[in-house]
Amino acid sequence: MLRWKDVIENEYIEVIEKKTKKFRRIKINQNLNDIILRLYKNANDSESLIFLNRFQTSAISVQYVNRKLKDLAIEYKISKEPGKIKSHSLRKSFGRRVFENNDNSEKSLILLSEMFNHSNIQTTKIYLGIREKEMFDVYDNL
Repeated sequence: MLRWKDVIENEYIEVIEKKTKKFRRIKINQNLNDIILRLYKNANDSESLIFLNRFQTSAISVQYVNRKLKDLAIEYKISKEPGKIKSHSLRKSFGRRVFENNDNSEKSLILLSEMFNHSNIQTTKIYLGIREKEMFDVYDNL
């Protein structure tokens, strides 16, 4: 559970991943830092949780996040299958965006493989659905 003290005036967010128990360090860029500082003004103290439920009594759950993502997908017509959008979808979307913003480079796959803690870049390609998309692009170009 992320607390304000974990992010205020820090360059990185440091967490232990719940599923893999691996240590992860995430850089806080300037835009995110500005948002954090703006939101922190409304916080009770540095020990309080950042993401609280609507009653402000405990941390939000993954189920709550997934429900809200589904609601947003429906409201903004983001997906043909809004029920399939989950918090994990954001991780995949992040990976696809990094890959595409870096001209589909092998270097971006190597970096993503490390960030995702995959054993090799082939796993990252499969995870991002890159091979499948490339094959479908062949049909589109006929």
